[in-house]
Parts: sequence; structure tokens; C-alpha cells
Amino acid sequence: MALDDIQRHLAWKLQGIPQDGDLLGAAGAPAHLTYWGDLQCPHCRDFVNHDLMELVQQEVRAGVVTLRYRPLETTTRDRGEFVAQQAAAWAAGRQGRLWEFMETFHLSQQEADSGYVTDRFLRAIADEIPELDLERWERDRRTDLTDHLVESERQARAAGVTGSPGLVLEADGRRRGPLRPTIHDLLDAVDELLA
Repeated sequence: MALDDIQRHLAWKLQGIPQDGDLLGAAGAPAHLTYWGDLQCPHCRDFVNHDLMELVQQEVRAGVVTLRYRPLETTTRDRGEFVAQQAAAWAAGRQGRLWEFMETFHLSQQEADSGYVTDRFLRAIADEIPELDLERWERDRRTDLTDHLVESERQARAAGVTGSPGLVLEADGRRRGPLRPTIHDLLDAVDELLA
């Protein structure tokens, strides 16, 4: 799929859904799904671009679920690459474009740990995100995210998440997860917690 086709596809899927940093969806939604992922993970790519986007269209768009992304190093073995790709996504999120960045990255994904995640690759992804201020993105992606990454990994362990995609749903003080990354399991968990 050509990158301009990707952008038309993303614009349709995410149009009108609020984004704030790592959050996608209405802040007051009754259910909250945390998704831990690694941008080089092929299972994450498949999950995000199919089952998760189906959940976005059905439950996030309707204001029932808010989605939060958390980085978790599982597939990327080079810590420097992992930090660079997560910082680039985080910087896009500072402008309300994390989900577009993440999906474009996934759709441009190559063989994990092949060294393809370079500054040039990350800049090419950023270039494709509509309305992204590239100068600000360049500055923001140089931010030290060590504490953020360590805290995300700690939260994953505390939630019982050991791989990616990792999923935990919370509503009314109750928690379900880790969940299997299928639309049926996600919808069942939403229905159960909100019943």
C-alpha cells in the first residue's frame, strides 16, 4: 500500500476521534483499554490494523472505550532502536498524532531487528502524518524517555502483561486481562465489565 493510500485510510479510521498524547477516545468513556506494544512487533501490526481498529470504530468512536498506548520492548532487540522509535511516536503524540504515526509505522514495517529503524526511516514516517509540525516533532523526539519506558514496563509487569500485544481493560474499578488480542475477546470483556 502506497503511503498516500495509507494516509487516506488512516484519515477515515481516526477522523473525529479525540487524541491526547497516548490516549485515543473520549476522556470520560466508562471503559479504559491499555495496549502495550512494540512498533517492530508483527503481531502488534496485525492486531492494531485489524482487531484494534475494529474496536476503535465500534467502541472508541461511540465513546464507550478510551484507548491508551504503552510501549513494551518485546520484539525490538536493540535498545537504542526501541528508544528511538518510541520517542518518535511519543513526539507525534505530543501533537495528537501518535495513532497515525503508529499505524503508518506498522504499515511500513520491515523485518524486525534488520536495522531499518533509522533517523531517515522515522523522518519518512513523520513526513506522512498530516498537520504534524516536523520541527517540533524533531525537538520533542530528542526528549529523554527513560523514566516513561521504565514505568510502562513496570505497569505491564504489574498487570501480568509479558508480551505484545498486551491488553488490559478497566471499568468501574474492575479489571480484565491480560486479554487475547481478538475483537471478540475485547468486545466480550467490554460487555462483561459494563453489564
